[in-house]
Amino acid sequence: MPLNQKMYLKHVVTSAFLEILSITGKGLINSKPCPQNPKLRTPAHIEEKIVHLRRKYHLGQQRISCYPERYHDMKISSSDVYSVL
Repeated sequence: MPLNQKMYLKHVVTSAFLEILSITGKGLINSKPCPQNPKLRTPAHIEEKIVHLRRKYHLGQQRISCYPERYHDMKISSSDVYSVL
């Protein structure tokens, strides 16, 4: 990318940030790590099982997702395990 395009892009990003700053009165806002809708959150008893398996047996994401299905008849996706850990 040529230098003049980089300078233009930098100007566009800076002006967009300043416009947001003038409208909201706040700069960049960090998003919350938990979901906005509490119904989408993994239930607490499942989170406790995941954390217990991780700390006690040092299992990884894939093995933790298989364990509850095999022994407790609960299906947990590996992405849910990742979001809890």
